Amino acid sequence: MKKYYNTHIHLFHELCAPFGFYGRPLFPFVEKIVYFQKIRRGLIWILEHVNIFNTFDKANKLAAMLNIAGHETQEDIFLNLASNYQDFPEMRFCALSIDFDYMSAGEPLMNYPTQLYELSVLAYKYPKQILPFVCIDPRRKQGQDLRAFAKYYIQEKGFVGFKMYPALGYFPFDPALYEFYDYAEKNRIPIITHCDRGGLYYQGETTSQHLRPRHLKDHPLEIYTRQKFIDDNEKRLERIDGYPAPTRMRDITHQQGENKRIDLYLKSFKDEEMPRFKDNFTDPAAFREVLKIFPKLKLCFAHLGGAEEITKANNNKQSWSTEILKLIRTYPNVYADISYTLHDKNTHRFLFDAIKKKEDPKEDTSKKILFGTDYFLVAREENETTLVRTFIDELNSCGGDLFDQIASINPQQFLFDGKDSDDRDSESPTRKTSPVKPVSPIDVEVVSESIKAQVKLVLGSIKSLSQSE
Repeated sequence: MKKYYNTHIHLFHELCAPFGFYGRPLFPFVEKIVYFQKIRRGLIWILEHVNIFNTFDKANKLAAMLNIAGHETQEDIFLNLASNYQDFPEMRFCALSIDFDYMSAGEPLMNYPTQLYELSVLAYKYPKQILPFVCIDPRRKQGQDLRAFAKYYIQEKGFVGFKMYPALGYFPFDPALYEFYDYAEKNRIPIITHCDRGGLYYQGETTSQHLRPRHLKDHPLEIYTRQKFIDDNEKRLERIDGYPAPTRMRDITHQQGENKRIDLYLKSFKDEEMPRFKDNFTDPAAFREVLKIFPKLKLCFAHLGGAEEITKANNNKQSWSTEILKLIRTYPNVYADISYTLHDKNTHRFLFDAIKKKEDPKEDTSKKILFGTDYFLVAREENETTLVRTFIDELNSCGGDLFDQIASINPQQFLFDGKDSDDRDSESPTRKTSPVKPVSPIDVEVVSESIKAQVKLVLGSIKSLSQSE
């Protein structure tokens, strides 16, 4: 039976996200009170009955989001997702975890290592359906440590790929990521990066940290000083504008390396407050610097730039979407997914044009577009079942097996170099042995003391509320 792939879904729940998740003045308060299930159920009921004649108006969309995100485990969310794919029993799902710990929106009740542990348990339980991705952030690990972190989750935990979310506060060309890129490129491991002006973003202040990262200030940059790396990459480094000649790379100082990095940052820097500043992190042009050094990197730009950028492209204006298509045509392993964006019918002409095969191979991008929905975040726009069926019907009206191309053939090439995904079952450690121990939603051995204090506060409030009733 043919296998299909939804390359972009999320299974994290509210315990994984900080209280300031949405970044709006009223929401931190709302986010706290909805932890009380009776209040949540009441709020959902009100939203669902604001307009009883429209089952998917804005109020109902918000109710759907509250309902899904309020599940207590990632498994609950996954089972809700799977119930929407009765027409595709062989559907596989790329579960993209997100590291919220450095977005400056408050501490989540469940920190990122615990989110990953819960996801690894789930991937072990549903090995045929869940393809887990680990989120990479240069503020958690850097250089060789980040390389070891990435390698551990791929080789020891059986994760399939990596998720990046630069809008949470870092640049893709940060040299702290280069060891990670080197590992991903050499081992042909896929990376999916957020690329839409919407979504989550870093909520702290715009400071010098964004131009001069503290995590790189006090130690040499391995990428510039390590002999073996230079020897292996001289030819690629020759092509990078502004870098010293390869013979001088061996002697480059930390300060010279830092000055080069600052120059790159300044190309993207705009003197703007958040949330607009985060567009500097997300702009696909920032990845040009990365792809010059790692041209064979397997990289997918999520959302194909987003609906706002596609609208610009439809009006013949320069946009992130057109920049992504240029990168797809330039580099052999660059892809884009259509997650979230596919809900907006105004984007379909542009999407279908990218999906359909072109006679000119230099213009053809049909083998580089991937199906994805961005469940459960897209629930605020459309029910998953309706979203998928409507899109497939419109796509198939263009002729050919276009859905098979973007949901089966292309993802299998991106994820597994065209091999059957089931082949990994015999190789992955998570398919041979179960995780070391069972995990609870709050793992006291992982969660920090400050987070445990928040947990006790919330649980205590729930207990008091129950006793008063």
